[in-house]
This record gives sequence, C-alpha cells and structure tokens, in this order.
Amino acid sequence: MRQLIGRPLVLLSALAAVALVSCNQNNGAAPGTGSAGSLLPMVSRGVVAPNATLSPIGTYPGAVNGEANMYNPARGDYPDGGHGQRVNGIGCFPTMVLNEYHIHFFLGIVYHKKLIALPSALGMVDPAKPVNGWTDYAKCFYRIHTHDSSNIVHLEFKSTLPYSAAVIPVKKVLDVWGVNHTSDSFGPFKGPIHMFYGLPSQLGEVKVDHFKPVTKSLDSIIIHSHEVVWVEIGPDYYRASQLPSVTFYMEY
Repeated sequence: MRQLIGRPLVLLSALAAVALVSCNQNNGAAPGTGSAGSLLPMVSRGVVAPNATLSPIGTYPGAVNGEANMYNPARGDYPDGGHGQRVNGIGCFPTMVLNEYHIHFFLGIVYHKKLIALPSALGMVDPAKPVNGWTDYAKCFYRIHTHDSSNIVHLEFKSTLPYSAAVIPVKKVLDVWGVNHTSDSFGPFKGPIHMFYGLPSQLGEVKVDHFKPVTKSLDSIIIHSHEVVWVEIGPDYYRASQLPSVTFYMEY
C-alpha cells in the first residue's frame, strides 16, 4: 500500500528525448540524445577520487542530505524558474495531487566530492515556513517540487497512469527550478561534469545501490519511480561503484 506519511507529497517534470526503459522491466537502457545546449558529461576531463566514498544515504521527511544553503535562493526557485507562470508546459496549481500519479526520484549533486543539499520548496510559489524541515503549504505548486532538502523530488500528475510509467524528463525539473547548467557548470558550481543514474530492480523497491554512467545528455533522462540521478562537478569525482546507496522513505 502507498504511504503518504500523513502529508501531501508533490511533483516534478522534464523535457523529452529517448526514455530509459521502465524500471519494473529491469532494462537499464542508456539515455538518448538531448536538446542543443543540454548538460553533457565531460568524463575524459575528470580524475577519479582516490580511496573516497560517500556514506549511504537515508531519507525521511524534513531531512537535509548534504551541505545546505549552497544555492541562491536557498529556498524556492531561481529567477528564471517557476514563479506562477507556465514553465515548459508545466503549470502551477493551488493544490497538490495526492492519490493519482505521484512518484519520487533522488537528484544528488556532488561538488568536489561533497554532497550538496537541494533547496526545499522548489516548484512552490510563496511557500509557507517549514515545519520540522518540511514545507507543505504554498500559493501554488508545480507538478514538480521538493518539500525538504532530502534531495527527493516529487512528481505528481492528475492522471491514471501506472506507477511504472515514466513521463517526466529531467529537463523540465531543471526548468522549473531555473538552475543554469552547461557542460562545465551546474548553478554556482564550476567544473567538468560527470553523471550517473540508477534504477530500482523492481517497482516499489526503496533502495538503489547500482549506478551507470550517463553518456549522453542529462536532459534526455526520463524519470522513473525511485530513480537516482547523480551530477558530479569538479575535476575529481566518484566512480559509479563509489557512489552511495540511496534509500527512499516512501513506496513510490
């Protein structure tokens, strides 16, 4: 049965290209080619971080996973992101979608081997003050948003799609946030980009611990339930085998 943790959970969106194969089919197909100017990996320019790992990541409502307040603004979207207007086909609505298509993915940003916490209240307009690190109220909600800095992004749509469906590209998530990204930068962080992704072995599995390189565009990844996407910035980086496991606190 789906767990709602006693609160509404929220959503997320992105741009299309070639999708990863559905997570409940165990086909880890590599992402397709993205749009011009999309975030591309620079694997040939990096140096593998020697003898280094990150600790396994557990998530819970209100968690802060990584160094906080590294973005400006520290809460909510950048000026180029969502502030009530429609963004790349994604609207802002007065309520969240609770009982229909509602999945979650983990976006891990690592800068010079340090995990960076995502801002809370991404995809929310005029968010209320958080309670125990969790933001539940806002003037309106995009179908892509964060409630806390656990690095879990919520994707919600008023639809009867199965949880195995993957309908949101990462591009739309980044557009709602409004974060600028190139092959040599991600928001305020400058350096070569290395990217990895991981899928659960079956629908409903809450722990993901195996990752593969993204060899095309990050923007091209179509998000699945409990997918983990890593963006590493800097000349030194973690190999796929060095990246930590991620445990989700909700079923879907």
